[in-house]
Amino acid sequence: MLRLCSWFVLAMGLATAVLAAEVSGTLRVIDGDTVDVGGTRIRIFGIDAPERDQPCTTLSGQNWGCGDWVTQQVRDLFEGQAARCTPLDQDRYGRIVARCFVAGEDMGKTLVSAGLAYAYRRYSYDYDLDEKAAFVAERGFTALPWTRPRATG
Repeated sequence: MLRLCSWFVLAMGLATAVLAAEVSGTLRVIDGDTVDVGGTRIRIFGIDAPERDQPCTTLSGQNWGCGDWVTQQVRDLFEGQAARCTPLDQDRYGRIVARCFVAGEDMGKTLVSAGLAYAYRRYSYDYDLDEKAAFVAERGFTALPWTRPRATG
Protein backbone atom coordinates (compact mmCIF):
# COMPACT_ATOMS: atom_id res chain seq x y z
CA MET A 1 0.00 0.00 0.00
CA LEU A 2 2.83 2.37 0.84
CA ARG A 3 4.44 1.66 -2.52
CA LEU A 4 1.17 2.43 -4.34
CA CYS A 5 0.80 5.71 -2.45
CA SER A 6 4.42 6.61 -3.26
CA TRP A 7 3.81 6.03 -6.99
CA PHE A 8 0.67 8.17 -6.86
CA VAL A 9 2.51 11.03 -5.15
CA LEU A 10 5.36 10.77 -7.67
CA ALA A 11 2.95 10.79 -10.62
CA MET A 12 1.10 13.82 -9.26
CA GLY A 13 4.41 15.61 -8.69
CA LEU A 14 5.51 14.94 -12.27
CA ALA A 15 2.18 16.18 -13.67
CA THR A 16 2.48 19.35 -11.58
CA ALA A 17 6.07 19.86 -12.73
CA VAL A 18 5.04 19.58 -16.39
CA LEU A 19 2.23 22.12 -15.90
CA ALA A 20 4.49 24.46 -13.94
CA ALA A 21 7.01 24.86 -16.78
CA GLU A 22 6.45 28.02 -18.78
CA VAL A 23 5.89 27.50 -22.51
CA SER A 24 7.37 30.03 -24.90
CA GLY A 25 8.05 30.31 -28.59
CA THR A 26 6.54 31.44 -31.86
CA LEU A 27 2.75 31.47 -31.85
CA ARG A 28 0.65 29.73 -34.50
CA VAL A 29 -3.14 30.22 -34.38
CA ILE A 30 -5.34 27.11 -34.58
CA ASP A 31 -8.65 28.86 -33.86
CA GLY A 32 -10.00 31.65 -31.70
CA ASP A 33 -9.04 30.07 -28.37
CA THR A 34 -6.39 27.49 -29.30
CA VAL A 35 -2.81 28.15 -30.38
CA ASP A 36 0.48 26.33 -30.77
CA VAL A 37 3.37 27.96 -28.93
CA GLY A 38 6.78 26.56 -29.75
CA GLY A 39 5.07 23.36 -30.94
CA THR A 40 2.93 22.92 -27.80
CA ARG A 41 -0.86 22.99 -28.17
CA ILE A 42 -2.37 25.57 -25.81
CA ARG A 43 -6.02 26.25 -24.92
CA ILE A 44 -6.15 29.88 -23.81
CA PHE A 45 -7.41 30.11 -20.23
CA GLY A 46 -10.67 31.83 -19.37
CA ILE A 47 -12.06 32.42 -22.86
CA ASP A 48 -14.31 30.68 -25.36
CA ALA A 49 -14.46 31.45 -29.08
CA PRO A 50 -16.22 29.84 -32.03
CA GLU A 51 -14.34 26.87 -33.49
CA ARG A 52 -12.52 27.44 -36.78
CA ASP A 53 -15.13 25.79 -39.02
CA GLN A 54 -18.12 26.66 -36.83
CA PRO A 55 -21.03 28.44 -38.46
CA CYS A 56 -23.14 30.81 -36.42
CA THR A 57 -26.75 31.72 -36.98
CA THR A 58 -28.01 35.27 -36.90
CA LEU A 59 -31.25 35.98 -35.11
CA SER A 60 -32.92 36.14 -38.54
CA GLY A 61 -31.79 32.55 -39.28
CA GLN A 62 -28.85 33.21 -41.63
CA ASN A 63 -25.65 31.17 -41.26
CA TRP A 64 -22.25 32.82 -41.47
CA GLY A 65 -18.71 31.55 -40.88
CA CYS A 66 -18.07 33.19 -37.54
CA GLY A 67 -15.41 30.63 -36.58
CA ASP A 68 -13.35 31.26 -39.70
CA TRP A 69 -13.76 35.01 -39.25
CA VAL A 70 -12.60 34.92 -35.61
CA THR A 71 -9.66 32.64 -36.48
CA GLN A 72 -8.49 35.11 -39.13
CA GLN A 73 -8.84 38.05 -36.73
CA VAL A 74 -6.73 36.24 -34.11
CA ARG A 75 -4.13 35.41 -36.78
CA ASP A 76 -3.98 39.07 -37.78
CA LEU A 77 -3.33 40.02 -34.15
CA PHE A 78 -0.88 37.34 -33.01
CA GLU A 79 0.34 34.92 -35.71
CA GLY A 80 4.14 34.50 -35.83
CA GLN A 81 4.83 36.56 -32.73
CA ALA A 82 6.75 35.43 -29.65
CA ALA A 83 4.44 34.20 -26.90
CA ARG A 84 4.93 33.24 -23.27
CA CYS A 85 2.34 30.98 -21.62
CA THR A 86 1.92 29.98 -17.99
CA PRO A 87 0.21 26.57 -17.72
CA LEU A 88 -2.68 26.34 -15.27
CA ASP A 89 -4.37 23.04 -16.13
CA GLN A 90 -4.84 20.39 -18.79
CA ASP A 91 -8.16 19.90 -20.60
CA ARG A 92 -9.94 16.70 -21.55
CA TYR A 93 -8.31 16.80 -25.01
CA GLY A 94 -4.80 16.80 -23.52
CA ARG A 95 -4.13 20.45 -24.31
CA ILE A 96 -2.38 22.63 -21.80
CA VAL A 97 -4.71 25.35 -20.53
CA ALA A 98 -2.61 28.47 -20.03
CA ARG A 99 -2.63 32.21 -19.67
CA CYS A 100 -0.61 33.53 -22.64
CA PHE A 101 1.11 36.84 -23.24
CA VAL A 102 2.33 38.44 -26.46
CA ALA A 103 4.37 41.64 -26.18
CA GLY A 104 3.35 41.78 -22.51
CA GLU A 105 -0.38 41.73 -23.30
CA ASP A 106 -2.73 39.05 -21.94
CA MET A 107 -4.13 37.33 -25.05
CA GLY A 108 -7.36 36.32 -23.34
CA LYS A 109 -8.08 39.86 -22.22
CA THR A 110 -7.22 41.23 -25.66
CA LEU A 111 -9.51 38.78 -27.47
CA VAL A 112 -12.47 39.26 -25.12
CA SER A 113 -12.03 43.05 -25.14
CA ALA A 114 -12.02 43.03 -28.96
CA GLY A 115 -15.24 41.01 -29.07
CA LEU A 116 -13.51 37.98 -30.59
CA ALA A 117 -14.11 35.64 -27.65
CA TYR A 118 -16.37 35.30 -24.64
CA ALA A 119 -15.37 35.19 -21.00
CA TYR A 120 -15.60 31.49 -20.13
CA ARG A 121 -17.31 31.95 -16.77
CA ARG A 122 -17.50 28.22 -16.13
CA TYR A 123 -13.77 28.39 -15.34
CA SER A 124 -13.01 32.04 -14.61
CA TYR A 125 -14.54 35.47 -14.18
CA ASP A 126 -11.24 37.18 -15.06
CA TYR A 127 -12.59 38.61 -18.33
CA ASP A 128 -16.22 39.16 -17.33
CA LEU A 129 -16.05 42.97 -17.33
CA ASP A 130 -14.01 42.96 -20.56
CA GLU A 131 -16.80 41.01 -22.27
CA LYS A 132 -19.45 43.39 -20.97
CA ALA A 133 -17.44 46.38 -22.21
CA ALA A 134 -17.10 44.77 -25.67
CA PHE A 135 -20.88 44.28 -25.84
CA VAL A 136 -21.57 47.86 -24.78
CA ALA A 137 -19.07 49.18 -27.35
CA GLU A 138 -20.34 46.69 -29.98
CA ARG A 139 -16.84 45.39 -30.80
CA GLY A 140 -16.18 42.27 -32.87
CA PHE A 141 -18.93 39.70 -33.20
CA THR A 142 -20.64 41.17 -30.16
CA ALA A 143 -21.96 43.91 -32.48
CA LEU A 144 -23.86 41.35 -34.56
CA PRO A 145 -27.25 39.88 -33.70
CA TRP A 146 -26.54 36.16 -33.54
CA THR A 147 -27.08 33.14 -31.35
CA ARG A 148 -24.12 32.45 -29.05
CA PRO A 149 -22.64 28.96 -29.54
CA ARG A 150 -22.71 26.58 -26.61
CA ALA A 151 -19.29 26.35 -24.96
CA THR A 152 -17.59 23.08 -25.82
CA GLY A 153 -14.38 23.05 -23.93
